[in-house]
Formats: sequence, structure tokens, C-alpha cells
Amino acid sequence: MKQKVIKLKNLFVIGTRPEFIKIAPVANELRSTILFTNQHFSKNMSTYFFDLVKNCEIIRLKNNNNLIQSNVKDYIKKINPDTVTVQGDTNSTLMGAIAAKSLKNLKIYYLESGIRNYDLREIEETNRILTSSIADINFVNHLNNKKNLIKEKIPGKIHVTGSTVYASLDNQGLVDNKNLPEDYALLTLHRPINVDNYQRLNSILRNIDKIGVKFIFPIHPRTEKNLEPKSFNNIEFLKPLSYKKFIRLLKKSKLVVSDSGGLQEECVIFRKPLIIPMENPMRPELVNKFNLLIQNPKSISTEIKNILEENSVLSNIENIDNNIYGKSEVIDKIINFY
Repeated sequence: MKQKVIKLKNLFVIGTRPEFIKIAPVANELRSTILFTNQHFSKNMSTYFFDLVKNCEIIRLKNNNNLIQSNVKDYIKKINPDTVTVQGDTNSTLMGAIAAKSLKNLKIYYLESGIRNYDLREIEETNRILTSSIADINFVNHLNNKKNLIKEKIPGKIHVTGSTVYASLDNQGLVDNKNLPEDYALLTLHRPINVDNYQRLNSILRNIDKIGVKFIFPIHPRTEKNLEPKSFNNIEFLKPLSYKKFIRLLKKSKLVVSDSGGLQEECVIFRKPLIIPMENPMRPELVNKFNLLIQNPKSISTEIKNILEENSVLSNIENIDNNIYGKSEVIDKIINFY
């Protein structure tokens, strides 16, 4: 990667683990300042990821589960950057964009723009749509994302650059996939539509548990409070893991059940069959090739059995080109716009 002469003061506003992972390769190259909102308030969910951005200054807001736009705006004014970059679909993403927009002469960059499932029951979808409409520069992972933004007639510019996920994995020495699968599957759930509904969450878990296959579930703090206590025999619950430990678990797993957006890309890189307990796809280019959408919890167990018995539409996953979102060259493409 060519060394870029940094002319501008660049600020990244982020609040969650996935945002740290995805902005790290870009923020490090730009030697940026990072305003961390503490949206992920658990120590395990936050501080484990600071070492991903070693070339950056990190400024932390006080523990604050209820993000306040004025707080973010005040910090941006103190830092006085030339650009503000946000990523993803969290409340921190939208608050950072709105706060920056209210200040003059700030250019707003949005990483991973244009992802849509058009399900407005999800706060993440509202965050995505509003942030795209605010951003001056929209970096998108795939041509489908660009088409979404063109359809919405957003005012900002659109650049198809690919995703930063591969570069983040590569920078940590995690791309190698020579591990043979072990006798377990991996489970993660955190979307409000799945975990804030007590009945739906536990229905998903019961249908997974009854298969008799060991599932490892690193549990998100918001998910843990809605679990039926001591109800599952084949699900091993873990506290949140460091990113490296999580990826090592992923690489050795047989398959994955998850509602995570970022994990969809990591499953592609490592060719792991993925079942998504959601109704609408965020990455339609992956559906029925690298993952399956299963809305009904009762159908999840059937699809898991099909995958394990190699009787699934995903059984050909080893033979499909998995360079969907680019590799380490993506970072050069992005930083050239700063």
C-alpha cells in the first residue's frame, strides 16, 4: 500500500465493535482521531478493540447508553476536523452524521452506505437511509448498494469501493483458512427484531437446541436478559469474545446461524454456510449462494440438518467465487478520496 500524505484532519465517529473492526484499516492509514461514543457499554464489547487502531487517537465519551446529539456535536467542535467519517447502521452512525451536518465546512464520509432491506420496523434501516441522505461521499461495497442509492436520489457522491472486512482480517493475520471444521456450529443474535421479542428469541434457540448439535453462542449483552434460564442442553453460552478469538471460532465451525450484517461477509471469506433468521436480505447478492434467509424459527432446524447432510442449496459453497467485496486493495480505493 502506498504511503499517503495526510493533508486533512480526519475524525471517525463510532460506537460499536463492528464499527471498530471495519474502520480500522482506513483510520490507521489516515492516522485519524476516533470519537468513541461508548454505545457498546460493556468492557468486553468495547476496550478489546482499541488495539485495532494503533495509529489513531481515541477520545471516549462518558458511558452513555442514550446517545445525545448535542454531546457528539460538542466533541466534534472541540476536535475541529476537516472530515467526519461514519460507518454502518447504529445510532452512533446517525448521530455522528447529523452532528457533523449541523456544522459548517465539514465533509461527511459514509462507509458501507447503500445496504438496504427496506424493513422500517428495524431502527438500523432508518439509520442507514437517513445517513445516506446526509453524507457527501458514500462508499459502497457492491453495485447493488449503488443501485439502491441511485433509486433514492441521494444528493451525495457514490463510489463502489468494496468492503474493508478482508483488509481488517488480513491486517490481523486472520485470513488463512486451513483449519479443519470441528464438531460445533456458531450462533450470534443481536438484532432487536430477534432478541427484544422474548418469545421469538427463545423459539429460535429451542429449535436450534433440539437438533442435538453443539452450538457456541457468544452472547450480546442485550440478548442475555431475555433468555429462558437453564433451558438449553446443546447451546454453550460465552461472554463476548475478542475479535481474534471470535474469528478463530468461526474458522473452525461447521456452519453459522446469525443476524449480524458484518458476519455475512466474514462467512463468505471463510466459506461458512450461514442461516439468517430474518425476513429481508441486506446483501441479496449472497442469498442462496452463501446464506439462507429463514424467517420462521421452526424451519431453522430443518435447514441446519440439510446443511449438515449436504442436502442444501449451500452445499456448493466451496466451489463459488468468494471475492464478492474485494480484498486489501479496497483501502487504497477509499483513502484516495480523502
